[in-house]
Amino acid sequence: MSSLSETLQEKAKNELGEKVEWRDRDIQALRDLLKSDLALHCPLEDDNFLLMFLRARKFDYENAAKLVRRYYEVRIEYPDFYKKYRPSFAKENYEKGMYLKLPKSKETDPVPLLVRLALWDPSTAGIDDVIRANIMQVEKVIRSEEVQVNGIVMLMDVNQLTWAHAKSMNPFVAKRTMAILQHAMPCRVKGIHYVNVPHFFEYVFAMVKQFMSDKLKSRIHIHSSPEYLKEHFSLDVLPESLGGTLVTEPYVKSWAEEMANSEDEFISRERYGIKRVETVADNSHKQADAAGGITGTFKKLNCD
Repeated sequence: MSSLSETLQEKAKNELGEKVEWRDRDIQALRDLLKSDLALHCPLEDDNFLLMFLRARKFDYENAAKLVRRYYEVRIEYPDFYKKYRPSFAKENYEKGMYLKLPKSKETDPVPLLVRLALWDPSTAGIDDVIRANIMQVEKVIRSEEVQVNGIVMLMDVNQLTWAHAKSMNPFVAKRTMAILQHAMPCRVKGIHYVNVPHFFEYVFAMVKQFMSDKLKSRIHIHSSPEYLKEHFSLDVLPESLGGTLVTEPYVKSWAEEMANSEDEFISRERYGIKRVETVADNSHKQADAAGGITGTFKKLNCD
């Protein structure tokens, strides 16, 4: 049963090609596709999980299935990044408001997610910790049906960003971040705003930009001053530090609690992923070994 209002159901129909009367059929079609992937272990009976990926790919079954697989593949490709993929590892930074879900003005607006890099202490947290905590808050918000339809907009406040922060970014980190955000997360990124950019930001951004899709590049906004944010956001959703009227303290507390309360959700997802499956060739290797031939068992990931 969808929790979407009539307004958002209409938006989902117009922008995503979603039809309420076809929803069960669409979910089952994706489920059937995923069942045929023997290497993939995911919550097939969770309609909301499947619907999230369908919406992210505008109900194209094949592309939605590829996105589900990619969602799990990056966990194999970047195992170190996902070792601490639980909110408890970023508890302190959530509590001090380095990451924050802001309110929105209208029901149909994308959800603004704020990252305040001025609160990043590079002596205690590395670049992976900073990016991981942001990806986790994205993963948290996209579980909402409203966000699946409206998308997110990221607000990156790089005020007081120093070279000590910036030098942590390198091509590998930039490529990995874009690989996860663009190709392995079922979310609609409607915009990314960088504000209070320092003089050397162009160098850092050039490194990241090369891994962005043309669509995402077209949704990037770089502001030297918060003054320009008023062209994109109403004052009531902007923090006072960015020229708005929003007092952020209550939101910091509630968002930190919401992230902390989602710890079990993140842990429960760890039981899913890409598993190894034996092929006909594997069995022939085993038979050869039993006959005194090649030693060992060879397994192959059923990758696209």
